[in-house]
Order: sequence, then structure tokens, then C-alpha cells
Amino acid sequence: MNNTEGGSMFKVQSSRLKGIFNSKLKTQNSKLLLVFLVVFLAACTAPVETLIPTAIPCPQPPALIRPHLALQDLQPVAAPSEVLRAYVITVEQLTGYACELETIINGYRR
Repeated sequence: MNNTEGGSMFKVQSSRLKGIFNSKLKTQNSKLLLVFLVVFLAACTAPVETLIPTAIPCPQPPALIRPHLALQDLQPVAAPSEVLRAYVITVEQLTGYACELETIINGYRR
């Protein structure tokens, strides 16, 4: 082997090494660039809005008046038909009162 052949062989090997090194360097640069872009884009996202509940005062409930029930006026010596009639009227009065209370309560619900 003479020096020219060894020199050209060295040049070929060194050019191959440079090519391999440059391709690895390009791969590393592209990876770094990709990581940088991902971090940059993640930092540019819009902030997340969070809703914070705030307390608001409720209006005062109306004054409630209990109905006068038909059973309260019943005499101890009343006839059975009057007792039955008083119970029927009382049930109707209490049903109406319950409906009024539900209407008031539903006014405070969302």
C-alpha cells in the first residue's frame, strides 16, 4: 500500500464519519427543535376558566299562616256524619295548605 491509497481511504472513512456525525447531529437538532416547539405551543394555550360560586342573599320567606281546620270546631258530642264531614274538609284544607307551601319552596329553588 502506498501513502496515496491510505490517504484516500482515510478521506473516505472520515467523510463517512462526518456524514454519520452530521446525520446524528441533525437528528438531535430536530429532536431539540421538536421539544422546544411542543413546550412553546403548550405554553401558548388559552387559560382555563373556572367558575367560582358566590353567595347571594335570599329574600326572606313570607309569613306563613296555618289554616283553621274544621276539626277544631267539632263539638265532643257531634254526630258521626258531622265528624266524617269535618275530616273530609280538614283533608282538603291540609292538601291546599301543602300545595301553597310547595309553591313557596319552589320559588327558592333554581
